[in-house]
Amino acid sequence: MSSFSQRNNYAQPPEISIREDLPTRLRRPLAEIAARAVGSKTLLQTVLRILDPYGLNPEPLAHSGSALWLLVGDLDLGTVLRRIEKCPWFQIYDIVEAVCRQVARQDQQSGVPVEGAPHAPAFEREINKFFLYAGIGWQLVNGHILTRGAEAFETTVRSAVMELGKDNRPTAAAQIHEALLALSRRPDPNLRGAITNSMGALECVARDLAGEQKLTLGEVLKRHPSLLPRPVDQALSKLWGYASDEARHVREGREPTREDAELMVGVAAAIATYLTCRHRAVAL
Repeated sequence: MSSFSQRNNYAQPPEISIREDLPTRLRRPLAEIAARAVGSKTLLQTVLRILDPYGLNPEPLAHSGSALWLLVGDLDLGTVLRRIEKCPWFQIYDIVEAVCRQVARQDQQSGVPVEGAPHAPAFEREINKFFLYAGIGWQLVNGHILTRGAEAFETTVRSAVMELGKDNRPTAAAQIHEALLALSRRPDPNLRGAITNSMGALECVARDLAGEQKLTLGEVLKRHPSLLPRPVDQALSKLWGYASDEARHVREGREPTREDAELMVGVAAAIATYLTCRHRAVAL
């Protein structure tokens, strides 16, 4: 059951303040969540496999008299914490993904169907709850760490993928997903790719609705002005021009910002949802 503050919309998540980094103080809670999911011994094996796959940097286990062991009361978890304290930030997320795969395997081995697995979704929810609480701009989705935007952005993109799926438009939905993957690329996001993929999804929907598979989105808007109300069609035509320009011309010192990319992905997702829902309503 939700709390009073949640039910009355007083509990607002903090703004995203952490993306291309992960402060040391936020690493221990993630390790503790992972240890609860798979056990500290399995977690240590996973951490060593990712951080030191060839065993070139062996490190003795924490001993029972160490300050860290006394703090956590677990030799294996103490060694995990020492290992992850100074590793590159993006390897922490590799560890989270690896633990999620391990939990999913445990669910399978227990005979529970993947789609009904009780432990992997619970691990995903707990990780995402912590990301939200800590203002971390990532989320765990089906075993993969993907970018997380502001709440409005997330709602818009999720709605687009859901509506495109309902309308049997897997290609357009896949393009939205690719845009999110581009934003999520580590360590450097592919911002220009996110813009291109999101507008490609919108172009795919517009072409299909207009029956004009060979036209660009800009050409479809000119030939079929009734697709969108004015002046939305004119604004979208200019946005299409911007996206096309960004995709074709790479100029020194001119790189879209994450805010630019999220704006374009959000707008494309919102209009794709509008077109899909409007077409479905007319068809009914």
